[in-house]
Amino acid sequence: MENLSNLEWLDLSSNELVGKIPWQLAANLKQLGFLNLYISKLEGPIPLGPQFNTFKEDSYGWNLGLCGFPVWKSCSSGGAQQECDHDKEHRDGLFGIYSTFQ
Repeated sequence: MENLSNLEWLDLSSNELVGKIPWQLAANLKQLGFLNLYISKLEGPIPLGPQFNTFKEDSYGWNLGLCGFPVWKSCSSGGAQQECDHDKEHRDGLFGIYSTFQ
């Protein structure tokens, strides 16, 4: 998804996404005007970027593990954790998807 640099609208709400929001999304999706990650199981710091800094808290609603701007929960290690996790996120790929079906 990070290669879709002209993407303007992204709605991944209610998709049982797990893990961290990849920093590449914030860095590369510079045309993104709408983001909806509502009702998932995302965690960790919300990446900062030109467009990501414009989204309100409701873009991330019901992701109780998320922290940082614009949600009310602060990250314990601040921006340093976000920087340290870049390599791990690159290895792990983008979001995971949780499924209850076996």
